[in-house]
Amino acid sequence: MGRPIAPIIHRGYQPPSQSELIVTEGPGHWVVVYQGRPIGVLSHNNSPEILTRGMKYGKTGFTFPGHAHALARRLNKRFMTTDYTVIKVL
Repeated sequence: MGRPIAPIIHRGYQPPSQSELIVTEGPGHWVVVYQGRPIGVLSHNNSPEILTRGMKYGKTGFTFPGHAHALARRLNKRFMTTDYTVIKVL
């Protein structure tokens, strides 16, 4: 079963591509933290085949808790710790 459709706050088109932007209400805001402190996630690819340069910032705050818990699980597994957790801020 899919996620229920949230109430729409704003809806509009963005020229020139005419892509639609829809702003909906969310059930809250969940953030991944390290030992209770906010974090930032940066990624960098050193491969010579990749033409983009510089750091890319990843998300650490999410409208739905499943995405935050998945990121915390991945970080805990990668760095062999249990210090990455999820807190609800709104």
